[in-house]
Amino acid sequence: MEKRSFRQLFIQSPLRVITHVFVVCVVIFLIVRLIIVLVIGEDPDNRLFSYFAVSLLFLLPYAYELIFRRRISTFVLLFYVLYVFVSGALGNCLGFYGRFLGFDKVMHSLFGYVGCIIGLLAVCKMADYHSLSPTFVSFVCFAVSLACGAVWEIIEFSGDTLLGQSAQGFLVQTTDGALVRALLDTMLDLISNFIGALVFVIHYLFHRLIERNLIIGSMVKDFTS
Repeated sequence: MEKRSFRQLFIQSPLRVITHVFVVCVVIFLIVRLIIVLVIGEDPDNRLFSYFAVSLLFLLPYAYELIFRRRISTFVLLFYVLYVFVSGALGNCLGFYGRFLGFDKVMHSLFGYVGCIIGLLAVCKMADYHSLSPTFVSFVCFAVSLACGAVWEIIEFSGDTLLGQSAQGFLVQTTDGALVRALLDTMLDLISNFIGALVFVIHYLFHRLIERNLIIGSMVKDFTS
């Protein structure tokens, strides 16, 4: 991607403008909830860290564009914003993970697939994609996805440990009276992430095998443009 001026970065398409407005509205909503928790001093749902972290996730692509002056394609930005909204804003901040059975594992499975897309983006930007073998590309995507899943679990663990949150489940009492956090939720999250990444690898290899678009081709075209 060629380096763009600040003026070029802010020349927007209608869909991109709608995405920006949506992000601003959601971030304001999260920040207001964060301020309310700080003012009243009560956080019954243990969402303080989530409000802060998800707000930063929404702003991450904009920080990238301003720092490096390189525009993220509308497809990537929209896909990213929608995923963060569903998994972060709805799932974490508004408690959908606890309200709807299986929502958490579905999101972690999708996260595994999204992590592979991040890997595909990295491959397209850092190497001559068309000279790489399908096996190598799929391996890199798979590895990046697993790394993203592990980092996310570390973030959840840090929030739970340092800020008393409950992203990895609530404390349970053992037979000897000690309070511990069960590992089952974390392990199921990682397994879900693994499954999502595996689905992407199968999807990608099938795309290369039959030489059809299957959406992967559109992603590659977008990432390499």
